[in-house]
Amino acid sequence: MEAHHQFTHNLFERRPIIRSKTPAVKWFKEWVPQDVVATGGKCSLFKWVTENQLNALKEKEKEPPAPEPEPEPTTEVLFLCSFEGCGKTFIDAGALRKHSHIHGERQYVCHYEGCGKKFLDSSKLKRHFLIHTGERDFICPHEGCGKAFSLDFNLRSHMKTHSQENYHICPHPECGKRYAHEYKLKNHIASHHEKIRWR
Repeated sequence: MEAHHQFTHNLFERRPIIRSKTPAVKWFKEWVPQDVVATGGKCSLFKWVTENQLNALKEKEKEPPAPEPEPEPTTEVLFLCSFEGCGKTFIDAGALRKHSHIHGERQYVCHYEGCGKKFLDSSKLKRHFLIHTGERDFICPHEGCGKAFSLDFNLRSHMKTHSQENYHICPHPECGKRYAHEYKLKNHIASHHEKIRWR
């Protein structure tokens, strides 16, 4: 196999400077109007333009502005609440249906003695009824805790108090209080340490 020795120049040797016959292009930094496709609006970008582009922009500024076209009617369908005095609109029928419950009769009534509270749907009544029965079926599995909750959501929230990485520890020396939620730590600092400081 024959070696290719056609290109024998040294990578580091100087090459001859070839002078171009075309004149150098002047560049300018200028605010250039742009159309925003997503919204149909307008904005300006500060960018590099050639002298020819700059001259064209200045000529365009001298022209009277073209009349703004009328906006096209929207094809979006909105669902209107027909309840007297409401008039709220929704983007889908499901959202309107969910909203319409607030205007409906609260047909789910708590029959616990002396209560009589009414609810729009049965799930809210079932959740409310746990107040009267005292049922707390959701028990914390953390060893030595044993706290019980009527709703699984409340148990999940409580479980964060047992997780070391979720602790927000009070920065004040000699305190050592820990909280699962940052807002609780902030409340603690505001009510205990900031009061003490201003006494």
